[in-house]
Amino acid sequence: MPATPHQRPRITETRQAAVAASDAAVPADSAGTRDPDRGRARQRVMGHGDFRLILLSLIAEAPRHGYELIQSISEMFHGQYTPSPGSIYPLLAQLEQSGHTRIDPASRGRKRYLITAEGQHLLEQQQDVVAAAMLRLRHSARHALKQALPEDIRRAMHALKHALLMHGTHWTPDDIAHCSAAIHHAAQLIAGKSRHA
Repeated sequence: MPATPHQRPRITETRQAAVAASDAAVPADSAGTRDPDRGRARQRVMGHGDFRLILLSLIAEAPRHGYELIQSISEMFHGQYTPSPGSIYPLLAQLEQSGHTRIDPASRGRKRYLITAEGQHLLEQQQDVVAAAMLRLRHSARHALKQALPEDIRRAMHALKHALLMHGTHWTPDDIAHCSAAIHHAAQLIAGKSRHA
């Protein structure tokens, strides 16, 4: 039964579906399933319940059908992660059943979802939760991009970070000038290659 505006919506009611969604497609790196920077097994793309809130937030921005939502999330990950239809459509059905979205009566063929007053109320009531979910999504997108880099590049990035940390806090003006110039020069070379790729 749909929640009334005076009832606190239950974000965790689709926990199992959210887990399935987050496990459906996890970007793997070129060396396997472990991050060489951290030595840990790969993580879920999004946490429990995040998918549901992110879908609702996207529908609040503009009415969308399932394929548009899949493409929107894929664009957030710069194409490095694309959720499967099997992870999206069950959550869309649940959002409709819970009264947080409805089908646009003007949509033809594909179902286009509109947010309802109750869906908008949920987002307003859970602003902090939604913001945290979007932050985790951005973190996951950065992680996916890093994992898509060649292993040699990731190891070089790790070596640079390690060298900077091992230098400690005692930086002379010459150290700062030399290191910053070297890093900026490398960044410019990489950016130039990217523009001409």
